[in-house]
Amino acid sequence: MQTEIILETKNLSKKFGNVLALDNVSVTLKKNHVYGFIGENGAGKSTFMKIISGLAFPTSGEFELMGQSDPKQIERMRKNVGTMIELPTLYPGYTIRQNVELQRIIVGNPDASVTDRVIEMVGLENDKNKKAKNLSMGMKQRLGIAIAMVGNPKLLILDEPINGLDPKNIVALRNLLKKLSEENDVTIFVSSHILSELFLLATDFIFIHKGRIIERATHEEIEEKCSQYVSIKTENMPETVTTLEKDFPELEYKVIADDAIKVFAKPEIKTDISRSLMKAGIVITELSVKEQTLEEYFMTITGGNENA
Repeated sequence: MQTEIILETKNLSKKFGNVLALDNVSVTLKKNHVYGFIGENGAGKSTFMKIISGLAFPTSGEFELMGQSDPKQIERMRKNVGTMIELPTLYPGYTIRQNVELQRIIVGNPDASVTDRVIEMVGLENDKNKKAKNLSMGMKQRLGIAIAMVGNPKLLILDEPINGLDPKNIVALRNLLKKLSEENDVTIFVSSHILSELFLLATDFIFIHKGRIIERATHEEIEEKCSQYVSIKTENMPETVTTLEKDFPELEYKVIADDAIKVFAKPEIKTDISRSLMKAGIVITELSVKEQTLEEYFMTITGGNENA
């Protein structure tokens, strides 16, 4: 049976004046997957999320939401979308429970029991009578997720939900989102600057850079690409590259600095590389096996040192 497509965008673009915030963005989100949306500040992440959520409109392009492409039908389908983009919108004078209950009424969910259920889901049941204005950043983030969940969404869009959470709450949130995806058939589309945490959560990754999608990959593919590599530092990089290309013509590598290179191969090759470089009279200042993180991989494919 073909996997159900929750969202499909085709060449979505968004201009703000002369600035192209999104440039022909085409993505497909499938049921029950958790998508990590990765990009530096200003890459277009929030703009894309706002368009899908109905908070902004594209300059060009189109999309289908749960099989619907007609604007009126898309608006109807948005009842099945829960969102928390940038900071959660809260009524400061209302309690946690009142904020969630108000959202339940707004989205038209007749199940009154869902209010306390989502509050418990995010671990705020003991604080449900606290006013929003008195909450910590982490508690506001969890309340925002509860509000996003109150309509029992099929698609949950979360922009930086980990902000302000301590390590214990980050683990709790990760477990909650995994449970929602696996047990409640929720597709999750989440951005975060904490890529190490996103790596533990997402089943798929979408990388955006300067408004363009530059790569899509499954967790397994990323795991393979973020595997071990050999780090080499020498005093003569041009000669090092020449020697490696002559002695190891199939080798995949990347020069990352004037004196440093990454070789993407099995660790066992380290001995052969050492022998080859020494034979060529090249002074090796470092030769070690390391593991590429998701952050490092992001830097590699964007070709820069922007903040992920």
